[in-house]
Amino acid sequence: MYLKRLDVQGFKSFATRTSFEFGQGITAIVGPNGSGKSNIADALRWVLGEQSGRLLRARKMEDSIFAGSSKRPRADKAEVTLTLDNSDGWLPLDFAEVALSRRAYRSGESEYLINRKRVRLRDIQELLAKASVAQTSYAIIGQGLVETVLNLRPEERRFLIEEAADIQRYGLRIDEARSKLAATHENIERVKLLVKEIAPRLRHLEQQAKRAADYGRISRELSQALRAYYGHQWHHAHEMAAISRANQDQAKADFTQTKVAMEACERELAEVSKGLEDRRRSSAASAADRQRLADRIRELEQGLAVSEQRRAILEQRQQELR
Repeated sequence: MYLKRLDVQGFKSFATRTSFEFGQGITAIVGPNGSGKSNIADALRWVLGEQSGRLLRARKMEDSIFAGSSKRPRADKAEVTLTLDNSDGWLPLDFAEVALSRRAYRSGESEYLINRKRVRLRDIQELLAKASVAQTSYAIIGQGLVETVLNLRPEERRFLIEEAADIQRYGLRIDEARSKLAATHENIERVKLLVKEIAPRLRHLEQQAKRAADYGRISRELSQALRAYYGHQWHHAHEMAAISRANQDQAKADFTQTKVAMEACERELAEVSKGLEDRRRSSAASAADRQRLADRIRELEQGLAVSEQRRAILEQRQQELR
């Protein structure tokens, strides 16, 4: 495994972004006590997924975020990025460089990233297990770790040896398989309980299933019958509509013919009315002439009567004179 670069920002004493370039060969970081050398090793452990506050020398996760100083405000998050050289393909990823990142916020949220893509902690652990790298492996030796290894209990020393023998990833697979097996056993127990609960009602359920099947069959038959019935009704309605349209067309033709005849009758009636009006006017004029003639005749008759009276008076006077 070849570490190319370590970028630290907001983690413990690293207030600003700090990058450590690791060249070929051995790299040594030298400094006085309290300068933050151990914080670099803690950053390595932390970005590789370490969860133990004791190994990170922090009581809680918030203690890993820069707490501020008299000249600098406290940081809102801590971020560490570890860049690994993967040109020889020792990691099962198709990248020449692999950047593992971890972020922690004061709200308690955490993020894990591989090449700036969010992943789960389990994904990083499996990737490192496949590459024979882990948080507490022999590759990272902190202060007092040698003495601690010598004083380990047998089961703890066995865990360290298994990790050095690169069988930890198989242990992770075994744990995962055991978890799946336990979940399967739980599901089997649930199924047994359900079967035990359903068994007394099995006959009733069979009847219901038969009724449901009969219902489905009858529903399909009803659907087919309704489809045929509605099809017949549609064809009948289509034929009636065609007949109605034909009757309507015939009625329109009759109406047009009747309208033409009515217009001709109206024109004839107008002509007859005009002739009748002319005759009425002529008749009125003739009646006036007759009335005038009758008045003249009456006048002449009256004049004749007066003349007759005068003649009689003259004749009577002549007789008297004789």
